[in-house]
Amino acid sequence: MGVYGLGAKESLVSSSTSPLETDVAIIGAGPIGLELALELKRRGIEYLQFERGQVGQTIFAFHPQMRFYSPNDRLSLAGIPLQTSDNDRCTREQYLAYMRSLVIQNQLQIRSYEEIVHVERLFDGSFLLESRRSGKIHYTRAQKLVLASGCMHRPHTLEIPGEHLPHVRHAFSDAHEFFQQRVLLVGGRSSAIEAALQCCRAGAKVTLSYRRPLLKRGAIRPWVLPEFESRVRNKEIRVLLRTSPIEIHQDYVKLLHAEELKELCVRADFVLLMTGYEADRSIIEKLGLDCTGPASSPYFNPETMESSIPGIYLAGTICGGQQKSFHLFIDNCHQHCTKIASNLEKTYTTN
Repeated sequence: MGVYGLGAKESLVSSSTSPLETDVAIIGAGPIGLELALELKRRGIEYLQFERGQVGQTIFAFHPQMRFYSPNDRLSLAGIPLQTSDNDRCTREQYLAYMRSLVIQNQLQIRSYEEIVHVERLFDGSFLLESRRSGKIHYTRAQKLVLASGCMHRPHTLEIPGEHLPHVRHAFSDAHEFFQQRVLLVGGRSSAIEAALQCCRAGAKVTLSYRRPLLKRGAIRPWVLPEFESRVRNKEIRVLLRTSPIEIHQDYVKLLHAEELKELCVRADFVLLMTGYEADRSIIEKLGLDCTGPASSPYFNPETMESSIPGIYLAGTICGGQQKSFHLFIDNCHQHCTKIASNLEKTYTTN
């Protein structure tokens, strides 16, 4: 993310440079960031939205044709219906198309591929943002700041030897890559199970390593379980429970069995480490927001979503900190947007 600072310091901008002015700056243009932009626009509150990647970058990173767990009405944003032709839960592609249509139809002001590299709080309590796009620096002054950058910035790494070898992946893309190859997947949640199934269907020889004694059925999309369990019974997918990788080599992976405390080697042409993601904590830490609990969740007022620093608000899964077991999703973060927009509406109506 870059370096952030907070304090009443001299402006980063010279007297000859005029920054853009806006009421609210939103960092992040995922589903909740877009929903907040829609709510602000409805209330006539001026805003600018920044996204270091493309709109819905996290959704874009999901594997092709991934189907959401939540029903469509729980994924719809700002009350705008999300419809699919088969009335089934939407796929990654359908949701991205839905998000694009919201941006176009509502003429949302989003500065894609523009990363915030510095934030400074000025004497009057407003914020000066320094952003970078295509090597050029831009400045924006905002009265309020909303962090909606999510919790899936980078893969959670295991920090084991060989993790960065070229045949190791931290995300699944297309199963065709693994046709007639030996693939070891590490993980036991829905993304790992679905990737194992797709690889198996594409003709890969699949082994799944999971550190717990049983798969957590509640963390797996229910419609994929029957096929997965059938393929395990038929020995089309090999499952090694209570195992964790400790070394990755060019053509095999060394696993440690937690109960028997013995090592075993699994031959693998490719390794998929489906071990989850981590939030980008740099902005929270550099701004000095108060955080609490084992997940280091940033403090916020549950009525307004304002953080420990006046004028900085939080929206979406960033509120959960480093979620190990996810409890915040798109479908239970909608209220963040209405709370922030309603609070800001009072501020700007009063003023």
